[in-house]
Amino acid sequence: MKHRIATGELQGRQEDWGSWAAKVTVAEIRTLMDEWFREPLQFKGAYNLELLDLVRTFVASLDEDVPYALVASEL
Repeated sequence: MKHRIATGELQGRQEDWGSWAAKVTVAEIRTLMDEWFREPLQFKGAYNLELLDLVRTFVASLDEDVPYALVASEL
């Protein structure tokens, strides 16, 4: 996400020493999730896959016509 903000692909900025926020649509959230969590999945384990499914369900419930702030943090 940091690279996409830096290149202007996403509208956003650095918010803190290790966090970035971007203004995104639901479609952009889905695209980012598909890229970040594709196979081979580093997000392994039944518990983690269950959490990922919960996040995908939540994203599916969002209003398609509303912009959202997506925040990423360096850990």
